[in-house]
Amino acid sequence: MDFLTRPEGPVTLVDEASGRSLQLQHENPMDLTVVWTDPPRQMLCLEPWTGPREALISGDRKLEIEAGGNQRLRCSFSINPEKTVREVSC
Repeated sequence: MDFLTRPEGPVTLVDEASGRSLQLQHENPMDLTVVWTDPPRQMLCLEPWTGPREALISGDRKLEIEAGGNQRLRCSFSINPEKTVREVSC
C-alpha cells in the first residue's frame, strides 16, 4: 500500500504510542513524498521522490542532466524534530 503526495512543507509522521515523530524536509525537485508499507511487516516508509510513478516512461517531472552538468538533490529526516538523523545531498 502506498500514498504519493506533493506537500507544501515538511511531512511529519507521529507514533502516538511512543510519542515520537519523524519529519521529512525536502527541497525542489525532490519535493514529492511517498508513504508506504508492506503488510504484514510492521513498518512504514517515508521517501522523498522527484517524480511520480512511471516518470521515466511518461516524462512527467523526469530529471535530465546533460553530460558534465549537475543537479542538487537535498532532504533531511528529523526525529522529534531537534535531532537530524540523516541528511542526504547529491
